[in-house]
Amino acid sequence: MNNETAQLDISGVKIAVIDDAKTIRMMMSHTLRSMGCEVECAEDGYKALGMLRRFKPDLIFLDIQMPGATGLEVMAE
Repeated sequence: MNNETAQLDISGVKIAVIDDAKTIRMMMSHTLRSMGCEVECAEDGYKALGMLRRFKPDLIFLDIQMPGATGLEVMAE
């Protein structure tokens, strides 16, 4: 068995972090940027919709329970 840890290169991947909790947005964006990802954040569903149309992410981290437009409403768009 090989004890080496597999490293996944995700540099350059465009990721959207959508969460109403500022601490979560900051922690996730810092971690992802340190891995070389391009990150955009939004704090509610309404701002997320505009950001997603412009940013076109490869991956989305989306909080389901947010004020305004919920994560489920964002997914429906």
